[in-house]
Amino acid sequence: MGERAIRGIISQLVDAGHLISVEDKYVYELTGILKQRGAISSSVERRDLDLLVYFDDFDWDSEITNAQWGDFKTWLPQHVRALEHAVSDNELTLLSLRLSLGDTLYFWAAPHDIADKWQGRAVYAGLNTQTYSRSPIVIIAVAKPAWEDY
Repeated sequence: MGERAIRGIISQLVDAGHLISVEDKYVYELTGILKQRGAISSSVERRDLDLLVYFDDFDWDSEITNAQWGDFKTWLPQHVRALEHAVSDNELTLLSLRLSLGDTLYFWAAPHDIADKWQGRAVYAGLNTQTYSRSPIVIIAVAKPAWEDY
């Protein structure tokens, strides 16, 4: 099975609601999507689950300063821990489907026992069929989200 077929399957899994896809610049929407899907209890209202509260003081019409970027990198781990804990409270583990191409992030809120079986597994490794990529090999793997990449 080729890379394009795997990407087609991923699209079908997203369409069927088994995977969550979020464009990287909209990762702040992930908490709301997880609540809609039942991966986080809708009654959970914690400030640290809302990534946008960290940007309340940002002036979006000007460039983000080094200080603001530094603040964000300080806040993100707190947000991530709160998000993963809220998902875990519902007996789920938040996993990421890691693709080496594109700006769409794929997440899977899986029951703990299933997550343990799939975490760290490559679901595809082969030649890259995308002509505009610099990498000759594509690896698609199930892993813990690499938040530092976002």
